[in-house]
Amino acid sequence: MQFDNSTISPHRAGLQDLSDRLIITHSAFKQVAECARRLAMHPDLAVRFRTNTGLDVLDAGELHRLFLAWAVHDNPGGLVLFGSLRQENIRSNAAVVDDARLDAAAAKAFAKLVRETYPPALGIEAPPKG
Repeated sequence: MQFDNSTISPHRAGLQDLSDRLIITHSAFKQVAECARRLAMHPDLAVRFRTNTGLDVLDAGELHRLFLAWAVHDNPGGLVLFGSLRQENIRSNAAVVDDARLDAAAAKAFAKLVRETYPPALGIEAPPKG
């Protein structure tokens, strides 16, 4: 089964009993630019996140790695596709899997941060709580 799944649009969360299927997700970077814009409007949240995790969401590279880390941790045992023609991006994305700073706890904290920057009244899909 293949579908898009990102921190902004967490479609995998709405699917039931996927344990017997290979799940392939894509579009992990969906709306990363919009998220960066929103995070820049909330520097207090970005500072708190950096203090708690050591990760800087106001840094574009770090933000991309967090989007990918969330997608990887949200799809355990599955595949997360991304496309790039640049070797440095491929290496950077592949390194996300082995980066101890980008563990499941960091991915969960990032999803919480995203929920805080996307008010429900805007009708934007936000990751489920938990």
